[in-house]
Amino acid sequence: MSLTVPLGVRFYQQNTGLDWWVTRLVSDIQFRSVVPGGFASADITLYNDGPDSWSRLAKLFVRVQIVDLRTRETAWEGRVESSRRNASANTWAIGCLGGMVVASDITIPYFAIDGDVGNWTLGTGAIESLFSPTANSTTRTITMKPQVKSWAADHYEGVAIWQKAETCDMRIGRFDCSYLGGSADADFRTGMDVATGNAVSVQTNVDVRAWSSSEARFANRVGTEFTSTNAQRLTMSMDVLATSNATNDMFGTIKTPLVQAQRVDRVGAKLQATADYPNEYVRVWEVVEDVLGRFLVGAWNWGTGWAPWQGEVRGEDAFIDTSSTAQIRHLAYYDGTTAAQVLNDLMTAQPDAYWAIWETSYGATGGDNRFRFEWARWPAGWGYLASSIDGLEEQPDGANLYNYIQYLWKRSDSIPYGLEVSTVTWHGYNNQLLGDAGITRGVMVRRDEPSDGTGMFDAATATLGQYGRTTNTGTLTVRRPIQCYDPGTTGGGGMSRMLDPWMIRPGRLLRITDLPARGMGNELRPTPTPPNPAQDGIVFRVVGTTYSSADNSCTLELDTVPGWELANQVAATKPASNIVVRG
Repeated sequence: MSLTVPLGVRFYQQNTGLDWWVTRLVSDIQFRSVVPGGFASADITLYNDGPDSWSRLAKLFVRVQIVDLRTRETAWEGRVESSRRNASANTWAIGCLGGMVVASDITIPYFAIDGDVGNWTLGTGAIESLFSPTANSTTRTITMKPQVKSWAADHYEGVAIWQKAETCDMRIGRFDCSYLGGSADADFRTGMDVATGNAVSVQTNVDVRAWSSSEARFANRVGTEFTSTNAQRLTMSMDVLATSNATNDMFGTIKTPLVQAQRVDRVGAKLQATADYPNEYVRVWEVVEDVLGRFLVGAWNWGTGWAPWQGEVRGEDAFIDTSSTAQIRHLAYYDGTTAAQVLNDLMTAQPDAYWAIWETSYGATGGDNRFRFEWARWPAGWGYLASSIDGLEEQPDGANLYNYIQYLWKRSDSIPYGLEVSTVTWHGYNNQLLGDAGITRGVMVRRDEPSDGTGMFDAATATLGQYGRTTNTGTLTVRRPIQCYDPGTTGGGGMSRMLDPWMIRPGRLLRITDLPARGMGNELRPTPTPPNPAQDGIVFRVVGTTYSSADNSCTLELDTVPGWELANQVAATKPASNIVVRG
């Protein structure tokens, strides 16, 4: 029994020395890839070559490679997750999960930046009676109002404490906050203290400001404003310079505190220099690198007590797109998360991107058995060129077409802070079908981050463009080589060649050549220029592929190309996310 296509199947396990090519006894292969994710799953049927001949291969977590025997390229790679012996048919059914499964192996509490005042613990007991601390989630402020009495010159700690880094076994890289107050006595001040876990080592008054009505914002970075590279706790304190009397109208406030985690780079090295934290927000690619180094490469253990098995992904040659300008101001998972969940959430901040885990560089004579990672952008121009001759299923749908938008956002320059207002715009021909029919359809979109109003009309217009493209999803079957062009500018590698069905992967655009377009049907340029809107419904994203050796077919799962001007700072009607971004 052997395959009718030039594919080989290899089982290997580097730690035990197992390395078997079993191609001649494979009767059937099916494997699937998706984006986001990468290699997803595979099913392999093996004939027995004797009593219990495949018992070693049926062992869980053995690596599996499916290889093009002519070019030695890896078509699919993963590990055994289930095996079932069929005695009557004298076969083994081997179920495998692809490289993307390693993004779900580790579950730990994690934060990149915390901007939620609800995560600060207000002083309780005696502290509460002395300072009456309060937190306001709308204005994102924490305020202390000291007891009316005479206060001795001293540093009074414990008004409000942030210690979530201890929850995650992570460290603080930077914190920012604004200071406000009400007092005619300059002896009363708000001080921010930095401490290691369980307050073993404390650096007081890293940031200390008098209670003034003039708002002032300050940044504090590891290695400069505070010295400890093991800081895990922040404390809002009251500092009194000289014996003074507090009056009923005195108060001290910190506003919009933002705490950043110390990150690691793509190979898991700790980032502990001041220059590593230049902004009060984090960028998408910075979090991607941290997730790669921490969850996938193996830097999840910050301390030195344990040395678990390192990760299964290599970071040194990872491709990470850095084009996003989104500013993330809250991203935290204190109940635990996986790399897959964080990366999926980051796609809401950079909607034109996806993540994938692909082949190792482990070859015929050994090598590196860690998978390749990419955080790539969807290309603007087509990558695959194919016809519908082998089968096409499609379903046009106008459910998500709109030409009118009410864009809700919160003002940051008004009293009360966070007052919600609307920017409304209409574009009659945002979608040609709505324009031809003379129909107005409206959508409401809510922006998370407050703004002073600058650029809100442009943001609303750009967001409306997201809803202008015709939805037409389905599947395309391919049983012959197709043209692929990829300049390699948005992902991990480029090519210009014919691809066999088993080598087709998701993550590129597909132009179906024999579907009629409304106009400009001859526009086939494989360039970074986006397709003309007249080609709606004939250019698709390939979001999944399923290959079967039984009939040498690859089924391409298609999704309509999104709006090219998708604004990354808005939240439409979608499930809640842990991420808050600002474009």
